[in-house]
Amino acid sequence: MERRLTEQACWNVLMQLFPMGLHDPALVQALAPEGWERSPLVRVYHPSSEQLAEERKRLHDTLERLQGAKISSYERLSEPHEESCEEEPQEPSDPVEECADLLGRCLWDVFSNSHDVLTAEGAVVDLGTFRGSAAF
Repeated sequence: MERRLTEQACWNVLMQLFPMGLHDPALVQALAPEGWERSPLVRVYHPSSEQLAEERKRLHDTLERLQGAKISSYERLSEPHEESCEEEPQEPSDPVEECADLLGRCLWDVFSNSHDVLTAEGAVVDLGTFRGSAAF
């Protein structure tokens, strides 16, 4: 029979991993040693205009495939327009907040979706269902 950790023991595991919590500036330094602004992780929250254009192109290509015909208003985004290459003004970033949010989302993905997370001793770290692990 598999051994499941209690809720308090699950909290203890997370506290061992992140003793200062997810809002610890040391986590930003560990994940982006050259600075958050120079890290590729910053693009999760501040996509470049090229990244946005590529995402729009993929969305339209997918819709075309699903519809089986071209979308009449579709404009090829693989041919860049002058204005699409300009950087749009970005709101100032809060590296600690963005890093904490990203880590929280990654942890949620690891602990949800019926993934089995085990301690070194083989006990199951169960934070609940898909929705329950988000609340945890």
